[in-house]
Amino acid sequence: MKISKINTRFFALLLGFAMVFGFSAFKSTGKRVNMVRYQFQNATDTNIDQVTSWDNVTSEEPEECSIGSTLPCIIEFDTDGTYPNLAAYLATNNTAALINASPEVVEKKASL
Repeated sequence: MKISKINTRFFALLLGFAMVFGFSAFKSTGKRVNMVRYQFQNATDTNIDQVTSWDNVTSEEPEECSIGSTLPCIIEFDTDGTYPNLAAYLATNNTAALINASPEVVEKKASL
């Protein structure tokens, strides 16, 4: 009987420590993350620097990209970071080569 009480108390103590350490591992960092995702709609690099050539696919499943590496297909960035919006991103990355070289490219596609 005395051993059973000791085991129960030890188990409760162990469970308490596990919960404290387990739940503290999932704390929010407090940093806001506002990821946006855009898909390039043209089959060539024509108007690649125009906002109207990109569709916002942040809250939807983007269309499948053709296999290739000459054109960017999907870009993704945090609006709290370097680029507050797509226009700012395209002002800095205004050619297919610059966009393809940027770390914001998630997928690439072939050009026609």
